[in-house]
Amino acid sequence: MDSPGGSFIDKHIALSSPAHLFLLSPGGIHLGSGANFVNTPNLTLSTANRLRFPGGVFDVHDTSIDQLAALGGAPLPGALGLHRSPDLDGGNGLSNQIKLEGIDIRIDQSLLVDAPNGGVKVIGSDLSVGDSAAKGGTLTLTGEIVDVDGSSLLDVAGASGGGKIHLGGSWQNSDPSVREAVKTTVASGAVLDASATQSGDGGEIVAWSDIKNPNSITDVQGSFFAKGESVLVREEE
Repeated sequence: MDSPGGSFIDKHIALSSPAHLFLLSPGGIHLGSGANFVNTPNLTLSTANRLRFPGGVFDVHDTSIDQLAALGGAPLPGALGLHRSPDLDGGNGLSNQIKLEGIDIRIDQSLLVDAPNGGVKVIGSDLSVGDSAAKGGTLTLTGEIVDVDGSSLLDVAGASGGGKIHLGGSWQNSDPSVREAVKTTVASGAVLDASATQSGDGGEIVAWSDIKNPNSITDVQGSFFAKGESVLVREEE
């Protein structure tokens, strides 16, 4: 979907059957109270305008319905597939920004929120990924700036094992599909939970920014939990 003024969502979006939903909105995305997703075990929100497939590129401005079949297969994962053209106009306040404000959502397997060269901000929201009766999922927030406020909960806890939370990058930038941030902030009061609640291993929490950039900042407070048979909590700049 593409709107120059951005996409504002405060209602349920329901798919007729379970599928990976890609919501690409180069003009920005704002999820507000009431936003929810049904039959979306995997959800990608991005301000990218291009999505790479093995057989070609989907462009929200130029690709027609007739051209979709030729793309073939699943999109390339994360930053390998999501790209934003540098010539896109950034003239309005929402452009290239993703704001999750006052929402309470659960996604069964993975949630990727990605703003190439832009910002992701989580305000007063509960983001839960994974099956609470089984294993936690994967929650990834990426962009040039990633900001989680002090009244938000990021939850990938699972009964049989914790999941993964990646903020602003992967561990030591080891995963090229996870875009690196320049500034990653988690405020005091925020809670990040990747615990195994009944059995299994605790999950992984990574807060990261590009260590090769002299302007890089990783400012992390809040409470991090990854309880289980083994624990892995990583905090790097």
